[in-house]
Amino acid sequence: MRHADPTIDALVAAATESGANLFLDEKDPLGLSQLGRWFLGGILHHARALSAVVAPLVNSYKRLTPGFEAPTNIAWSASKT
Repeated sequence: MRHADPTIDALVAAATESGANLFLDEKDPLGLSQLGRWFLGGILHHARALSAVVAPLVNSYKRLTPGFEAPTNIAWSASKT
């Protein structure tokens, strides 16, 4: 299995005012609600454009190439390891 190294890990949560997790669906095999799937899909779809936010400087943007310690692939995994 090929790993997408190096990686950026982003932990995101959304909850109701009462604290219920909006991304959780305990009946789903991955535990992901429909809203969570749409949110994740949006992040993956716009990942390249988001690089303007996460790498706003010329030097940081230039590092987004293979061989540097910066991610160059877009991937998602349900694995927590």
